[in-house]
Amino acid sequence: MRAITLFVLAAAALSAAQTTVIYDGAISSLSDAVSEPENLWVTLPDLTRATRFVLKPQGACLDEFCVPIPKSREAAFLRTEHNQKLFNLTELARTLKQPAIHDDANQIWLFGSRPESLMKIANSLEAPDFMLPDWKGASRSLHEFRGKRVLLITWASW
Repeated sequence: MRAITLFVLAAAALSAAQTTVIYDGAISSLSDAVSEPENLWVTLPDLTRATRFVLKPQGACLDEFCVPIPKSREAAFLRTEHNQKLFNLTELARTLKQPAIHDDANQIWLFGSRPESLMKIANSLEAPDFMLPDWKGASRSLHEFRGKRVLLITWASW
């Protein structure tokens, strides 16, 4: 009897485990998420809280940007479990060509930058600011050279 009680308590603790989602640099702890080896299913309120995406008739929308969910792929994006509608966040990431990694032991999901957000930086033709020591050891920032021609020489051992 005692073994059964311990098993039930352990199962309850595991089911109440928090899943940590890191999306666009924001960290969210989700208690109702369902984590699978290749998929992370979140409730619709958690989808909005963790990613700012909202499920609308047009699809999954972030402000004016919407990702349509075709009827033929609806099962890959949506399912109902315990009378709650769940959304597959990793399927959205795959559709957007957004990298995602998962640490099952610690219940952490990290979603990388979406390609269109990286394109904004690439289209500006402006390098992000950074600081490095020059050949004399003095710390230099790229913004110090704005408006001047700069030659950057880099090297990596890999």
